[in-house]
Amino acid sequence: MKKLLFALFTMLLTTTNAQKGQFDVSHSLNKQTGMNIYQVTKSGFIWGLGGSYLFSTYTGETKSKYQELASAYLGKDGNAWSNAFRTNYNVQYFTENRGTVKLLLGKEVNNKTAIFATMGLAFRSEYWKGTGYDFMPQFTSPAKNFYTYRNTTPKALIGINVSHLITRDLGMNLGWDNISGVTYGITINMKHSGWFKE
Repeated sequence: MKKLLFALFTMLLTTTNAQKGQFDVSHSLNKQTGMNIYQVTKSGFIWGLGGSYLFSTYTGETKSKYQELASAYLGKDGNAWSNAFRTNYNVQYFTENRGTVKLLLGKEVNNKTAIFATMGLAFRSEYWKGTGYDFMPQFTSPAKNFYTYRNTTPKALIGINVSHLITRDLGMNLGWDNISGVTYGITINMKHSGWFKE
């Protein structure tokens, strides 16, 4: 995966028909941190790649202070637990979008503003968490909290971004997609860094 990302990044940086290349770093209201790498051709067409990652993934009610992960004892599929077990231990279910990969396509206007659509996939996990379970060896959470999780099928992502250069090399970006929600951050024009050919 790292080799693929490096190859794609190198390809973006060395394409000779690029008018400029830009790099966005953003954060979302859903706590995902992301980046987009894209180039603007001489005709104003924009294409590139992007992605995001949720660094604050769920680690239990005590946020890893105590061992709560119970997959080894209860299995990774909470749907297989009996209704009595789920009721007795107040089991709750939720999903978490852990990261995304995106294709970027769009158009530049006024030589400073880039508008592009984002399309891709979000990688997700399913969680089941509960409390009061006290039959696990070496289980140390005072409230007997526990959780299990498993990765599930990816979900389609679609959104839109706007990046605007305020100076020659620096600007800001704002966007939205159905996975990360509202995103905001900084934009860097890499043409004058020497990485792109004039």
